[in-house]
Amino acid sequence: EEEKKKEEAKKLEEEKKKEEAKKLEEEKKKEEAKKLEEEKKKEQAKKLEEEKFNKIAKVKAKKEELKKIEEKNKRDKVSILVVDDARFMRIIIRKILLEAGYEILGEAETGKDAIRMAKELNPDIITMDITLPDINGITAVQEILKSQPKIKIVMLSADDHTETIDEALKVGALNFISKPFEKNNVLEIINKVVKGYSYNRK
Repeated sequence: EEEKKKEEAKKLEEEKKKEEAKKLEEEKKKEEAKKLEEEKKKEQAKKLEEEKFNKIAKVKAKKEELKKIEEKNKRDKVSILVVDDARFMRIIIRKILLEAGYEILGEAETGKDAIRMAKELNPDIITMDITLPDINGITAVQEILKSQPKIKIVMLSADDHTETIDEALKVGALNFISKPFEKNNVLEIINKVVKGYSYNRK
């Protein structure tokens, strides 16, 4: 009888051990499953973070590209400084040039202002009135071209005498626009100057 009890006790002990082992195995599996789930979540979070980063990088790259295009367009746009003592004359020529796609950097009404603004703004072209209240346009042209020889200068004047034109061209002006301004004439001359052509008397 005692032997039987021992056998049963042994059997129960073994079953208990098996149960514990099974329980441990299940816990281990649960732990592994939990670990896999966490890794999966981490992977997904990492993927989302990468997608977000790539999206930001793309947006940034697009912005940079647009900025470069803008800068190129700005560089490609011919910049002009308008010099004339008469405000209404400045308004007329400014309107003609803006509508044609030129960039107006500024306006000056005296020769000294023109010299100062040429240094500050460094325009591609200056439209320079000959008759100014302080120094005349021809003197202003000489002063500007001394330090900024690459600036292209077009003279403006109601005085279209040959001597005046010769004097302006002698000091470095490339062409001459007569007043009153005629839109097609203004644009034709500015366009020629942009391309590097200077005035030619027939």
